[in-house]
Amino acid sequence: VALKDGRALAIGGFENTAGSVFGTEIWQDGAWSAGPDLPEPRTNASAIVADDGRVIIFGGQNNAISYPQRVLVFDPTDDSLAETSSDVSVARGSHTAHALTDGRALMIGGYYTSSLADVDVIFADGRASPGPAIPGPRRSACAANDDLGDALVFGGYAGAALTDVQRFDAAGNLWSPAAALPTARFACEAVTLSCAALVCGGVEAASCDAFDFATGTFVPAVNDLGSDFDFTMTPLGDDRVLIAGGVLGDGLENVVGTARVLTLQ
Repeated sequence: VALKDGRALAIGGFENTAGSVFGTEIWQDGAWSAGPDLPEPRTNASAIVADDGRVIIFGGQNNAISYPQRVLVFDPTDDSLAETSSDVSVARGSHTAHALTDGRALMIGGYYTSSLADVDVIFADGRASPGPAIPGPRRSACAANDDLGDALVFGGYAGAALTDVQRFDAAGNLWSPAAALPTARFACEAVTLSCAALVCGGVEAASCDAFDFATGTFVPAVNDLGSDFDFTMTPLGDDRVLIAGGVLGDGLENVVGTARVLTLQ
């Protein structure tokens, strides 16, 4: 995760020989150095940078043992990592982590024996409280904010890939349906641009669709992205997006080693 002071923080992860990883590492001035250890190993943890620069860490999996529920906070002023007194309401993985414009974060859905509809609202100080369940269980959805500061949650998986889009009203803490995706997607990525939210990829879905804020409808954006999932999307401050890496198809031999810039017109 990119820190507000120009550094980067890597959190946990997975090693083929050791399994889930305890450590964190900090990138600064072209080199990595060891950061504070996590209380327990975590693979696929989520990290949201708060307005004050702290990093809120939640979710993930400890090998095949457990899904840690405790929320952690990394403070870049002294590079400390502390456990909070808050737990997310339901242990789960494959959730969607999303930062709202008001400084809160959402932990949406996920998986534990089956797809879930549970939602947790996580504050900048690490406090967590249950929020309203998303209509319909799902895991591996993607999310972006709209032009009003509400969250749009796209697709997901619940026995099959989903096409529905759910809008979270940040002021009223309410869910409502938005326009349906033209293509069912899960394990997708989404970013907010000036006039639209761009939704790309997903398992067996190497295309992009744009949700037009003015009309509330989708328009096709890219037919062949070149990657299906596990790529990164970084908005470049205008209507361009940097897309890097990823996997095409279902085999690790199809890892994509290229990057491209998309311009939404």
